[in-house]
Amino acid sequence: MTDYATLLRDHITLTCRSIDRIFLQAYVPKLQSVGQVCRFLHRQRGFSIPSSAAFGQICEAYVAEIHRWARANGVPIRYFAKGDNKGDNKEKIAEPLLRAAAEEGGEGAVVLVGIAQEKASAWRSWKKKGQEHASHPHMEWGRQMAFVNHFYF
Repeated sequence: MTDYATLLRDHITLTCRSIDRIFLQAYVPKLQSVGQVCRFLHRQRGFSIPSSAAFGQICEAYVAEIHRWARANGVPIRYFAKGDNKGDNKEKIAEPLLRAAAEEGGEGAVVLVGIAQEKASAWRSWKKKGQEHASHPHMEWGRQMAFVNHFYF
């Protein structure tokens, strides 16, 4: 008796001629718990008080490096309208730049860095009740939906 894998292998083919987009979402299992996030911020990144403000500092350095790279390589940066499925059509905006790069033989080149604020689940921290004025406060943590910058290359 033939199994499904054999039937599919013999009758279905998939050919990919080009990639429209690649989506990379990093999942680091050890950074999915509060304790591991605090350990990462304190031991790996050197923050004396592990709080979500530390993520802001890490993000600022990342964004500065993207802007530096874009300037050095002559790649324009475009801010898209805020929100999911609203506003700017990213593909339509990038299409003429992609076409021009292809005509110049720039296959695989980055032609645009797009930045859009979109909703995502993010770690947030706040000072525990009664710790607001402590010099080294205990922080409460939780995941919340927030508008964060997404980068399209």
